[in-house]
Amino acid sequence: MKKIIFLALAVLALVGCNNSSKNPFGSSLSGRQNANDVIEFHNVALDLYKKYEADYLLKSMDYIKKAEEYVLEKQKGETAIKPIRLIFASMPNGFEDKKVPSGFGEQRDSVSTYFTQMKESAYKVRSAAEEMQRYLSNSDGNYKESDAEKIKKIADESASNVLVFYVNQKRLFALMSPIVEQAEESILSDHPLKDQIISSKRIITLTDRFIDELGVEMDKEEVQTAQLQTTCNEIAQQLAKNKELPKIKDGRKQVLFKIFNEAIEKFVAGVQKMLDNGKEAKGFSEEDLQDVSDNYERMVETYNDFVN
Repeated sequence: MKKIIFLALAVLALVGCNNSSKNPFGSSLSGRQNANDVIEFHNVALDLYKKYEADYLLKSMDYIKKAEEYVLEKQKGETAIKPIRLIFASMPNGFEDKKVPSGFGEQRDSVSTYFTQMKESAYKVRSAAEEMQRYLSNSDGNYKESDAEKIKKIADESASNVLVFYVNQKRLFALMSPIVEQAEESILSDHPLKDQIISSKRIITLTDRFIDELGVEMDKEEVQTAQLQTTCNEIAQQLAKNKELPKIKDGRKQVLFKIFNEAIEKFVAGVQKMLDNGKEAKGFSEEDLQDVSDNYERMVETYNDFVN
């Protein structure tokens, strides 16, 4: 099944607001700075995760798969086309060396460990693809059984590193999430759009959960839609609450908030269509997946437009 890449959502750092006494970030200037540092690091980690996945993992594994097929076909004496040479994009300057801020408290070391291991596993997959490229470039095209075995070993090691990447990614964001939420609450406590932003963020959290659940189902031979339907229903319920919030006094912000809600509506409609079709077919079509991906991307854009 086709892998769909979903756009990363940037959680924006807002400044200049006070904070509840229960919030560990406090109401002082240093507390607000710590909250902003936590959110900034989260955004960097999220951006890197998406870039690693799209440019290193998926691109590399696709190349390695094609290289395997190429070697096997050549070994059989069949006509085969060598995979197109890979070109990797550079990561944003300074992102990979970002230090974990003190605002993560006692979880700081664990956050640093998961962040580093996620990065290292991504580079191992990229290195494997580069090794594969060199191997094919230096070969005379007369592949033997030993060549196929070497290629398979590289592919298997890469698949293991992909798994390591996702394990550390999940641990990293699961650990950061509650701390980031506290940081956001601290910064938003006196914000005029606090209720709208917090409610909208709940929708975003649900849609991200849906995307994670969808990824799990896409890896199965026969998909199950029950859990996905439950999460879709929760998104629709939270959207209804979003629409019931008081009208925003700022006319421009009210329009942007309405556009965001409309984007969520379209996302939910697309998801429901995909689930209905998938329930019967026991799988999701590329067309439905692409619609959901496009709607998700639009939702992210409208959210960021609203909170900017």
